[in-house]
Amino acid sequence: MADAPASADGKKRSPLRRALTIILFVAVAFVVYSFAFKTTDVDVEEIRDETRQESLFRVLRALAHPNLVTYETEEVVISAPVLVPCPQGAEAPGTDQSQPAVLTVSPACAEPGSEVQVSGAGFRPDVSGTLAFIPESEFAISLSLARFDVGADGTFTLTAILPEGRESENPQFVEAITRVNIGSLTNFFNPFDAPETAWDDANENGIVDDGELMATPRWSRNARQTWDKIIETVLLALLATTVGTAIAVPLSFMAARNLMRDISTTVMNLALNIIAIPVGGFIGWIAVGLARDVADAIGVNDWIRLLFVLVLPVAALYAFRWALPPTEDEPPTRPVRIVRAVVLTAVAWTIIVVLDLLGRLSENAGAVVRDNLGSFDFLGGFFAVNGQILDLTLPVWGALFGIGLLMSLGSRLGFVLVNRVPPAALGILTVVLAIVAGAVVGRGVAGAVDWFYEFETVTPILVPTIVGAIIAGIIALRSRARGTVGIGLAVYYIARTIFNTLRSIEPLVMVIVFVIWVGIGPFAGAIALGLHTTAALAKLYSEQVESISAGPIEAVRATGATRLQTVVYAVVPQIIPPYISFTMYRWDINVRMSTIIGFAGGGGIGFLLQQNTGLLQYRDAAAQMLAIAIVVASMDYVSSRLRERVV
Repeated sequence: MADAPASADGKKRSPLRRALTIILFVAVAFVVYSFAFKTTDVDVEEIRDETRQESLFRVLRALAHPNLVTYETEEVVISAPVLVPCPQGAEAPGTDQSQPAVLTVSPACAEPGSEVQVSGAGFRPDVSGTLAFIPESEFAISLSLARFDVGADGTFTLTAILPEGRESENPQFVEAITRVNIGSLTNFFNPFDAPETAWDDANENGIVDDGELMATPRWSRNARQTWDKIIETVLLALLATTVGTAIAVPLSFMAARNLMRDISTTVMNLALNIIAIPVGGFIGWIAVGLARDVADAIGVNDWIRLLFVLVLPVAALYAFRWALPPTEDEPPTRPVRIVRAVVLTAVAWTIIVVLDLLGRLSENAGAVVRDNLGSFDFLGGFFAVNGQILDLTLPVWGALFGIGLLMSLGSRLGFVLVNRVPPAALGILTVVLAIVAGAVVGRGVAGAVDWFYEFETVTPILVPTIVGAIIAGIIALRSRARGTVGIGLAVYYIARTIFNTLRSIEPLVMVIVFVIWVGIGPFAGAIALGLHTTAALAKLYSEQVESISAGPIEAVRATGATRLQTVVYAVVPQIIPPYISFTMYRWDINVRMSTIIGFAGGGGIGFLLQQNTGLLQYRDAAAQMLAIAIVVASMDYVSSRLRERVV
């Protein structure tokens, strides 16, 4: 007899205990799945419902016949009179026997809302049509009654209900409308632009006879719309991927733990840099305003703007090289350092002036090119829109310039204070600057919260400011013994939190917000996908940076390289192949996502698909589904081949 199996603690379990455990597990699973069936409303009776089955089969058959091609059609309308209601003493109207087919309504007079039998004879066999009621009205009104299918013998019979509220003493009519494909000669090589009267021209010129013409298909309007929207979808995804990648690459290094964990600075420098952020941003914002005034003064026309755009960067480059020479025989004196700082500030301000002139020049030149390039007007539109974007974002760039410049000056000031101020005074100054920096951070957080919730008192703003100052003062006092404080991990956790928050918000939700901002269309979809792409790729990129080999990093650092040089020469060569792979994969994902965000107004083929499904036009929707499947499969094939070649 075999021994009972041993448990994790070495004790043998009896067969009875094992059997009870299995029974308990099965019972729990049974209860869970039973509750799941109840929660999901599993109802087999609905599956057996014949009405639902008919609707399902109709939709499946429609999806199996995508609306891609159309034919030249001839509409045949056969009418029959009917009296609604039956007037006293009047005879029922007769059927018009002069028509190519016969339509009979029985009875020929009836009360509103009553049933009548409609029969047809002499119709073209095996075609479908619609039955409509044409009331007496000064407007062209047609009320749909039913659909019918003509048999092989050219007849049909159905029951229809006359509409309510359409009483008249005069005869009204029931119409049977059929559409028959007729011959058409289309342009085989360009079916999108096939002329609708091509068969007339061909017949008149003796190319073909009427009897030789066959019903030739051409692309339907839905097919042309699907083509336009699927191209829009692919390019929307491309734009979102490229912009998101460009932003995610530099941000990914901030979210890499192995690069950020050993970054530290003195409390003095940290406090000065925090204070420099709002001050530098304000100075940069003011500098942009002054730069625009100067650009208005010197940019009388586009030719003068072009001249300054060409000359000012060259002058700024020479000034920059003078202010930061590659080698010096002896350290510069204080006046020289001051002059160099002023020159560098002027160079940064000159760059802002050039960017403003360049934005205006690009916008005006793009408008001219757009008006003169015909079918290639989108090239001019590209320059014009980029000029508008540059003009819109210039205050942000100016603020970033100001922040960067003031942070650089703050770091230099901190280095000077650490080396020249006595330790006792330096400690007091450090605590004071830390308290100011903490107050700045608290005020910034409180201002952001107040913008969302619009507090009516100053208490919610004042309290975070005081709390931030107290916390910063405590940190400064505790860090005096070490002299430095680690900021790398703080930046790492902040970056990770932002990326995870953005990734947790689906693009479908983002596009709802951006549709309110920029309107319905692919632009809103591109912004939503670009933002989500930035967060997703930054996380993937940073995790790849964390998994690289540490050997090259240590080797480059041993040569005395700076942190930037370490990233360029030791990190970047190891991450290029996976970065390319992730980017291609993200483009594939964005193509599929763009079909979903279209349901919320984000443009692309998803918007057309949502419209057709909402209108129950399943044949049109089937064409969009087919296009999506083809594009996704093609993207998967192309990206896999590119990964094989590049990665």
